[in-house]
Amino acid sequence: MTRAPWLKPRPARQGQQGIALFEVLIAMIVLSVSFLGTVLLLAKTAKAERSAIYMGRAASLASEMAERIRSSPAAATSYVLNQTYENGSGAVTAPTCGGLFVRPGAAPQNLPACTTAAAAAAFDLASWQVQLQANLPGGVGSIVQGTDSSQRTIVVGWQEPAVDRVNGQLDRVNREDQRDCTANFAAPTTVRCYRMEVRL
Repeated sequence: MTRAPWLKPRPARQGQQGIALFEVLIAMIVLSVSFLGTVLLLAKTAKAERSAIYMGRAASLASEMAERIRSSPAAATSYVLNQTYENGSGAVTAPTCGGLFVRPGAAPQNLPACTTAAAAAAFDLASWQVQLQANLPGGVGSIVQGTDSSQRTIVVGWQEPAVDRVNGQLDRVNREDQRDCTANFAAPTTVRCYRMEVRL
């Protein structure tokens, strides 16, 4: 009796031919984890870069004010802006003199020239506050006279976007920079500060 051709036994396989579904699944999981790691690394890098940009701006603005104070020794006592973060967050009051004064959202004001050093210092302080608000998110500055009349502490604070959403505080990298916020500046936990000590 002869067998039908379709019932003939198949020859044994010599080796695996093709990829099993399980192997494809493992490869997809490995690729997904590596892509996720890359995305998280890029996000963390972008956040750190943004924080560094804000820190650089704060340092530049604090240095600019320190130079203004040093260049006007006659008005050194007028360069004091003792305010808390909350008090400094509002609109900047226009000075009475000093030249062109520009505030965001308001028409430029052409003010008369200042006749006293104290009035020129008031113009510098108002302009500095406008620059802080324009260049830093929630930017506020404070200038406090030290125990010695020739010493000033300049503090620049801003709302740091790198905030931990669970506890509402700065992330671990930026939390130590909040120590630069002085006690009289009374900055909330989401504010990062830059502090500079100036000798006149």
